[in-house]
Amino acid sequence: MKKTLICIAAVLVFAVSACGEKKDAQPGQSPAASEAAESIMVGSVEIKPEYLEYIERVFQSSGAGADSAAQQAREQAIILAKYIAVGEAMNLDISSDYDEYVSLVEQQQGGIEEFKKSNNLSDDTFDFICRADVYQQKLLEQFEAGNTITDEQKDEYFKNHFWRAKHLLLLTQDKTDEEKKEIKKKIDELYEQVKAGADFDELISQYNEDPGVEQNPDGYVFTDGEMVPEFQEGVSSIAESEFNLVETSYGYHIVQRLPLDETPERYEQFKTAAEDKINQAVIGDAFNKYIESKLEEYKIEVVG
Repeated sequence: MKKTLICIAAVLVFAVSACGEKKDAQPGQSPAASEAAESIMVGSVEIKPEYLEYIERVFQSSGAGADSAAQQAREQAIILAKYIAVGEAMNLDISSDYDEYVSLVEQQQGGIEEFKKSNNLSDDTFDFICRADVYQQKLLEQFEAGNTITDEQKDEYFKNHFWRAKHLLLLTQDKTDEEKKEIKKKIDELYEQVKAGADFDELISQYNEDPGVEQNPDGYVFTDGEMVPEFQEGVSSIAESEFNLVETSYGYHIVQRLPLDETPERYEQFKTAAEDKINQAVIGDAFNKYIESKLEEYKIEVVG
């Protein structure tokens, strides 16, 4: 069966070696592991501090700060443990799938032992992540066999979790404080012009510093997590056709929220372009609810 979800565990297995920067493990030093002085239990599945240390390093290698990486490590470790706990409760046989998975890792990483050594990855941590991946895929097959995602669900998700917006960006990256003050003064002037009824498209053509706008003349169509948080919040918090002024790590943006359903043809065009993202999100949401229902059915609780 086609695997329609990206497995968290597989990403974690390959992430550290792929990032090009190996960080030495320091047992007991990571915030996530420090907070989990005692193991977290998901049913009978134990999340050891060393699991949290490794997953936290993965998030840090992707640019997350220490506190954020620690929180994300805890959340992801619990998700992985849930897959194992539910899979075991359902008596799913993963023996052959597990061997195939380990063989795949060996092929792609040039040897299991060298991979574990170079990433400070213990046998237990490696086994935990591999089992989580295999159980997730087994559970996904069970879920897909008994569930159908409808067009109505996809349409509803698109309406509620996608936005369309144009923006005018003035960059502040690598600017001095004095230069940033001048940029802020300029964006304020432009924002006042926009609110007074100036042609926004004309202002974009004159002042915008985002080269991506040229490839997206109808505006950006995006979903949760695709834009920096400040940009998404700046768009989602206003009504269609309204403007907002937001600051991000890139600079200052004047954003205008635009309708997805400007015409029926445009709506279908935008939705078709986002089809893969919609399917992934809808299936992922339904699968998560399926896992939660199984946790309740088998009375599996998170403790710690």
